Amino acid sequence: MGIPANFLQPYPNMVLGLSGALTSAKGLIKLKVESGSAPRQLKTNSEFVVFDTPFPYDAVMGQPLLFSLRAAVFLYHYYIKFPTPHGVGEVKGNRELVERCQWKTCVSHQRNSPGDRRRRPVEELERVRVYAKDQTKELKVGCELQPSTRSKIVAFLKENLDVFAWDHSDVDPSTRLKQQKRRPLNLERYKALNKEVQKLLNNGFLREAKYPKWVANSVLVKKHDEDWRVCIDFTDLNKACPKDNFPLPRIDQMVDATTRQELLNFMDAYFG
Repeated sequence: MGIPANFLQPYPNMVLGLSGALTSAKGLIKLKVESGSAPRQLKTNSEFVVFDTPFPYDAVMGQPLLFSLRAAVFLYHYYIKFPTPHGVGEVKGNRELVERCQWKTCVSHQRNSPGDRRRRPVEELERVRVYAKDQTKELKVGCELQPSTRSKIVAFLKENLDVFAWDHSDVDPSTRLKQQKRRPLNLERYKALNKEVQKLLNNGFLREAKYPKWVANSVLVKKHDEDWRVCIDFTDLNKACPKDNFPLPRIDQMVDATTRQELLNFMDAYFG
């Protein structure tokens, strides 16, 4: 765009890019954005994080910019609409251009990705012992955190150890183990189930259990594209687990709450 580098403001945070790797930003810059065409046009100032990386798009609009425009997004039709003093303005996208850019990105990622990345973590993790009475109980934090940030996170985890489940003892001990009776499947469902199980086995998400204490049937549900979605009947296991009186928040509320925040926690409370 021809903007001098001294216009960039420092941006110390690492960002997880679309390639799956942590990327350092060159800086932060505030630019004027013109949306729509005159007279149904809005001009706003928005902050953009700048990266030096090959990417088919020049810029990606985030939640703050969409909020400032009060825009309604129509993903299927590839356009957004927003109110202006002269009526409803709109920005239309090019479906063919978007699909071509996505295809180029996938091809480039396949060429540049080294070997099998499925088992390699995005960021190296460091084991931290947080429970003084039992040294085997550990949690993991990122190795690339600043020392001050790392110490604050570790201190916070030690103060809230009661939220972690270290073993299966959280299940009501008075509940009897349940092995559901096998439900037969027709040939179509069996082939779909076998295909999904093999895929998960190959990716390392499943392993064989020779003497299972809990057994739950697989339930196959037809999707809108006539494919099968494989689910698990956890009715008996859910009855044995303590009830959570705090329902999960809506995904749009979670996205809005994380906007402009420096850190986002993807911690698994059971596996550390």
